[in-house]
Amino acid sequence: MGALNNNTPRMHFGRRVGTVPKGPLTHRRYDTRNFHITLRQWRIFHAVYDSGGFTEAGALLHLSQSTISYTIAKLQEQLGVPVFKIEGHRTALTEAGRVILERSRGILEEALDLELLVERLRSGSVPNIVLMVERDFPRTMLNRAVRAFSEREPRANLLLEALPPTWEDAAQDDQRLALNICSKVPEGYVCEPLIAIDFVAVARAKHMLASSGTPLSRTDLHRHEQIAIGGRSGTPARSVQQNGGSRVREVPDLEAALKALHGSDGYMWLPRHLATPALLQQNLGVLPLDSSESCTRHYYLAHRPEVAHEAVMTRLSRILKSELARSIDQGA
Repeated sequence: MGALNNNTPRMHFGRRVGTVPKGPLTHRRYDTRNFHITLRQWRIFHAVYDSGGFTEAGALLHLSQSTISYTIAKLQEQLGVPVFKIEGHRTALTEAGRVILERSRGILEEALDLELLVERLRSGSVPNIVLMVERDFPRTMLNRAVRAFSEREPRANLLLEALPPTWEDAAQDDQRLALNICSKVPEGYVCEPLIAIDFVAVARAKHMLASSGTPLSRTDLHRHEQIAIGGRSGTPARSVQQNGGSRVREVPDLEAALKALHGSDGYMWLPRHLATPALLQQNLGVLPLDSSESCTRHYYLAHRPEVAHEAVMTRLSRILKSELARSIDQGA
């Protein structure tokens, strides 16, 4: 994938910004399907889970228990699957409810982010800070940090864009590349350590690699297809070329990667803190790698010297570090 140009829609972690595509938009899923669940229903669903029950959710949202009960009943009717079950005196998620909870969390976050942006735009001039990010940097962690920055810096608008695979070659000439989260820092940039992320290799639980009784090496992995996020092929530790290495299938995000894993005999590198029991219950397994094959990628906040003096950059760096570290601690 080459560098982005003025006519290329810019993708930043699942949200499209920039130019409007021309011609009929027959490929847009939201033009061909109706929305059946409202933001209010999703909000109440999450409130019941977060507070532990219908009565507690009503108190949290200042709604009656009957309103909460009716909304959840209607939600389950529209979804066609139960999302809650009663265990003793507490309300617990069903297996389907747990999957739906995780997938729907981003809906509320995106909606809130949009409303906050509109509020800032309505209040006056909003300076834009463009942060270019490597495509395989964990999206959930970054979204959390961006929300924290937006809450603390309401007069600044932080925009995320994906770094092109060969961005180092254009680093000095492309004005968009003034501020970046990256694992390799070009010459002439000022950088500070941001976070180190450990990765593990995962595959379908029934994959022959996952059931191996002996530790695996990279050579063992290279005999199988690798699922890679973004426009760059390779493991988190080093680039793996197709000749002599894994066959690489590139996908745009973690959701697409997990879907591809379930439908293939491939493997992927997953941030260790995301390899939670809930995720691994989705028929995934961590591959038994040899201890010498551990993968850690060090990410940096790299910027050109001319933006280093800006006070907002110092605050951005501090918030990114603290929120990313918190995400690691909480397995987010």
